[in-house]
Amino acid sequence: MEMLGKGIVSEKNRLWLYLTIIAGSFAQVIMIFPSGLRSQRGIQFWGAQFHDGLWHIAIVKKFVNFSFENPVFAGEKLGNYHYFSDLLVALVHIITRIDVFVIYYKILPSVISLSTGFFVFLLSKKLFKSEVAAIWSMFFVFLGSNFAYLLPFFGLGYPIWETNFWVQQPMSIYSNMPYALSVPIVLSSIYFLTKYLSGPRNNYLILSALLLAIAPATKSFTFFIFPGLFVISLYRVYKNKKFDLLIYFSCTLLIAILLMLPSLRFSDNFIYEPGWFLKTMIEAPDRMNWQDWSLRYQFYKSNNDIFNLVRFYITAFVIFFVGNLGTRVLAFVGVYKIRKLPHPEIHFLLLFSSFLLAIFPMFYLSSGIAWNTIQFYYYFLLFLGIYAGYGTYILLNNTRTKLYKIGLAIIIILFSIPVDIQTFYFYYSRPTGSYVTYEELEAFNYLNINGDDSDRVLTFPIGASFIHLAAYTGKTVFLGDEITAVLTGHDYRKRLDEINSAIEEREGFLKYLRKNKIRWIYDVTSEKSEILKNGNIKTSFKKGNISIYEVVF
Repeated sequence: MEMLGKGIVSEKNRLWLYLTIIAGSFAQVIMIFPSGLRSQRGIQFWGAQFHDGLWHIAIVKKFVNFSFENPVFAGEKLGNYHYFSDLLVALVHIITRIDVFVIYYKILPSVISLSTGFFVFLLSKKLFKSEVAAIWSMFFVFLGSNFAYLLPFFGLGYPIWETNFWVQQPMSIYSNMPYALSVPIVLSSIYFLTKYLSGPRNNYLILSALLLAIAPATKSFTFFIFPGLFVISLYRVYKNKKFDLLIYFSCTLLIAILLMLPSLRFSDNFIYEPGWFLKTMIEAPDRMNWQDWSLRYQFYKSNNDIFNLVRFYITAFVIFFVGNLGTRVLAFVGVYKIRKLPHPEIHFLLLFSSFLLAIFPMFYLSSGIAWNTIQFYYYFLLFLGIYAGYGTYILLNNTRTKLYKIGLAIIIILFSIPVDIQTFYFYYSRPTGSYVTYEELEAFNYLNINGDDSDRVLTFPIGASFIHLAAYTGKTVFLGDEITAVLTGHDYRKRLDEINSAIEEREGFLKYLRKNKIRWIYDVTSEKSEILKNGNIKTSFKKGNISIYEVVF
């Protein structure tokens, strides 16, 4: 850390750099670090880590065995998926032999947060020519949050403040590991592009291109950076007669598309649904829960009152926009000075991309899980967090006395972190309800010892999620999770109906198992015990309510 500080920051600001990057990294990592640890009840997981985290672990296990099969939808290739974060974990495991769970839940988050802080500082310092502004940018990127703590004063809101305005805040970044990893990748790419524009050196441009090319394979939503990149490339050709950025753009886009091809499925990924997030933010019980305005909306709509409908959506958008930004609205304090800053191309790239990222979710939903498009807003908050650092720097510089400056800085910090504090309290004020029990671990261990990596497992009850089985055994679950099946473009309902039909036929059930190469049946209910009474389906393991059967081929 000392060597890092000496290289990029002056001695007078070094302590603030250390404090900000350590505090910010700690605040993010502490939200994922306890997941995967042992407790009295079993292996504990917090928040989304039991489902989403173990989904990534299951994919990592497949990659380790050089398989691209969907771990919870046997026989189908993994599609519609940004795979690079899982591939990275698999590569680190293959090289180091460190446990996959340790890499995913401990090492990778620490590296991501530290590198995010590092590149936020470097990029902000380059753009704003101020170490103080860069440190404030780090603060907002790490700890900036929304204004949801104000809602209870108006009798509104959901007890969990973080997503009252829909958008998840930076402290919970590791509930979405692909997004988390994409942040330092995107920031470092833009930083090296900025370095190249400062004094053309091809190695910076090549490094930037390679990083940006892998960004969409890490998180597909980063494709939204390319339109702004295309515009500044054309402008550079027009103004300076230089084609370097246009070549950079073309090569980067081509490589990005090629890297996405292995998992790309050409389908309708987005649904045109303008204002959906605004309307649901107002009326949903787990968002603002503003029932008075929800009833007004219904009245305006039933009476075709266009004027008041427009007024409703404008009001909702202002609340959504300002509410999600929180103290990051300070980004607009310094907007009028951006023209005087160096690297206008990069400022245009960041602000134009921010505009696209903010507008797109206002009109489109995802065809899989409708609200997935809200993740575009994560990048908007990231970029505005960087500019909020500059806005805060301008605001403090215009404060007359040192005492007022310190007081204002404290107020900004205090108004920024209430939601972070509440999020932390919500996570750790009560035990998690998500565990992999020790009985399950014993059953999984049995499958690991007696099965092959290519084995397929049918699970009971049909329709329940068994991602944790795939994560701990590396086996492929025949029908393991509806959400991930839908997201990756598979027909979950069709396979579910096929299994139920085979069960009802009884005589055809064994034939169905053999046809689909299902070697194991993992049952935690015993509700299908009659159908499993077959000389070719043998009980192999039983512990508590868990039974494992082996299908004899």
